[in-house]
Amino acid sequence: MLERDLDWLKAYGEVPNSTSLSFDSDAEFLGAMYVMEGSTLGGQLIARHVEISLKLDSGNGYSFFQGHGSRTGPLWKEFCETLRARISDRESDSVVEAARRMFRMFRVQIISSAATRRDQLIQDGGGIFK
Repeated sequence: MLERDLDWLKAYGEVPNSTSLSFDSDAEFLGAMYVMEGSTLGGQLIARHVEISLKLDSGNGYSFFQGHGSRTGPLWKEFCETLRARISDRESDSVVEAARRMFRMFRVQIISSAATRRDQLIQDGGGIFK
């Protein structure tokens, strides 16, 4: 979905290097997925704001934020039920730590991308960095 949005917006450019994560257990994998699936809930709010603010429609340019569309809420509940059913209390620390690792990976990617973009703006002599 993100690639489709970027194509529609004609936002081409270098894709930042990805940080790789590995998971040694189902608990770790589900902890990371908790972050990913949880982000679809916030994405719903962002999608509505972007649609109105940028006068977009039909998901063009913001479909990534729409997540699973009308299925987002039910799929989130299903994910949480799966998490509760598959993860024991003794594995909960692994779930939490994997979620934290996922958030740290996002942070690193955002900071890295922002620094790269800032440097490009400075080189071009434009933007807020004149």
